[in-house]
Amino acid sequence: MRRHRGTGFGGSLATLGIVCGWALVHTALLEENITAQVAIRDSRCDFRKAVEADFTATSELPEATWPRFLDSLRRHRRGAIEIDTVISVSGRECVRHHGRYAALIETL
Repeated sequence: MRRHRGTGFGGSLATLGIVCGWALVHTALLEENITAQVAIRDSRCDFRKAVEADFTATSELPEATWPRFLDSLRRHRRGAIEIDTVISVSGRECVRHHGRYAALIETL
């Protein structure tokens, strides 16, 4: 969504950051054969430049904390992990979203 000045709307960009991080965690858990409910706990955006053109959103699993997160889920059926998402235009970072996601394995 664009603002009246033709730039990306901050609320939409923040939502994209949340969804991108959520999708990464959800998909990575499925690849580990773990079915869990994933939810955003905390969310923060740093708007560094206006988004004035087509953009990409990229999230990566944090190598340092991913194993500990998986271990927590397997042992305690719950865990939390922090994921950063970068929204960029032509390779230039415009928005950085920092999210903390909680996951819960429900028992039947």
